[in-house]
Amino acid sequence: MPEGGPLEGNDDSHRWGPKMNFLQPRLETVNVDGELRPYQVHDVARLKAELMQTAARVMYVAPTGAGKTTVAKAVTKDAVAEGKRGLILVHRRELLGQMNKRLHAGGIDAGIIAAGFPARPGERVQIASVQTLDARAMRSRQMTLPPADLVVVDEAHHATADSWRRIIAAYPDAALLGLSATPCRKSGTGLGDVFKVLVLAPQIPQLIADKYLVGTKVYGPPAGIDLSGVHTRGGDYVESELAARVDRPEHVGDAAAEWFKHNPNRLRTIVFATNIAHMVHLRDAFRAQGVLAEGIDGSTPVEERDRILSDLEKGIVEVVVNVGVLTEGFDCPAVGCIVLARPTKSFGLYRQMVGRGLRPAHDKAHCIICDHVGATTMHGFAEEDVAWTLDTKTRAESKAKAAARALLLPREMANCPDCSALHWKGRPCQACGWRPQPKAKPVEVIDADLEEMRRDGSRVKHETDPITFYRQLLWIARERGYSPGWAWHKVNEKFGRRVSTPRNCVPVEPAPEVRSWVKSRTIAWAKSQRPRPEGPPT
Repeated sequence: MPEGGPLEGNDDSHRWGPKMNFLQPRLETVNVDGELRPYQVHDVARLKAELMQTAARVMYVAPTGAGKTTVAKAVTKDAVAEGKRGLILVHRRELLGQMNKRLHAGGIDAGIIAAGFPARPGERVQIASVQTLDARAMRSRQMTLPPADLVVVDEAHHATADSWRRIIAAYPDAALLGLSATPCRKSGTGLGDVFKVLVLAPQIPQLIADKYLVGTKVYGPPAGIDLSGVHTRGGDYVESELAARVDRPEHVGDAAAEWFKHNPNRLRTIVFATNIAHMVHLRDAFRAQGVLAEGIDGSTPVEERDRILSDLEKGIVEVVVNVGVLTEGFDCPAVGCIVLARPTKSFGLYRQMVGRGLRPAHDKAHCIICDHVGATTMHGFAEEDVAWTLDTKTRAESKAKAAARALLLPREMANCPDCSALHWKGRPCQACGWRPQPKAKPVEVIDADLEEMRRDGSRVKHETDPITFYRQLLWIARERGYSPGWAWHKVNEKFGRRVSTPRNCVPVEPAPEVRSWVKSRTIAWAKSQRPRPEGPPT
């Protein structure tokens, strides 16, 4: 173990194990701040029970907006109360600040290991930038690793990267807690080579039902953009080829025009672009329509980025077009519209993008998704349950999509005839509630009457009264403008004999089975008129 790694020695009070009082899942003590939601209280207890195991490797999966940081803070706070040390790994400056703010609000003073921050090694919890800690402690040995009994990995779907793996491997005796809304690689496969136990929070449908998240209303073409010929690298489209396909005037201009059409209240919006040039073109297209739009990417200065995002939250900016910046760790409940202008094969990336708009806010009934690239068709709606797995050979996907594939059912999108939102073809529209009306199809009926089956094994056939049947046929003849002779011929056909019918019979409304019988005879006659295929030439 590297110098300065997890606390050494034989004192079990410095290790996570069955002897630790903190790990006993006592529900009455985990919600001392009164800020945990009911499911979070339950999840904290479940996590503590799993972390009791020696060298536990636990992945906590909670949708965007479900409060992963709050749960992690509760677990960390209890660890500190028992005299333990914690290390929280993040990979972005924004996440570092958010985590520090949340811990401080919960009464936990943390040191920060990142460029531009003074060292505070005496704090029992350290929040570390993965890049900084890897550079200083793993590759250059400028510092020793901070001691830790609990290692929390934020946005843990990145934990398979080399820098993350090096740090995690340096803490073999610490309990490892991963946090992610999308616990999978870009390819969609699981993270079982890093984590061993999956603890699932309630998924999006339940959180919507409980008013912790909002649903979506999705607009887009059923098929999306033609991406045939665009290659894949590392589980997603090659960016340069992708940009050449989507960064075209007709697509860029359409994004702004459709935004006005489907977002008439001009709800604050995040747009996901493919590269910087695409971002600039989209931003300018919105500006040309009089929209207060800004653009950010990884090279945008920190101060400018903070100002733009602050203005978005305040409503000064209406639209922020971004390239790979706002997919994680950005929390702005006021965002009510997501524009997908960047196609992706990555199920995890798709869920992260649409998740930015699911947090509830005042007067926000749902999040509008303008999907220009067919991402919803490829990956499913944000509301669909997901079959998450740690299996490194199995891809995560929505349960609805998995079920359709198992039954060999087509999964095609269509635009709702009432509200134009996307919905699965043949299914109700989740945006407005429209339900497809099945088209009536002629059913060929086998002419057979049911018989009474008696307990002694005998059967009694109850004959249909020919005169009653004839009177019902007269009703149908009158409806269709036929002569009474048609009814007489049909009743003879039904009973296979010449039926003696009285004069001046009064028609009666036919029963459904009579109409079905007439329809079956019509179908049979139509089939008999089809030309028969000719035999082989002689």
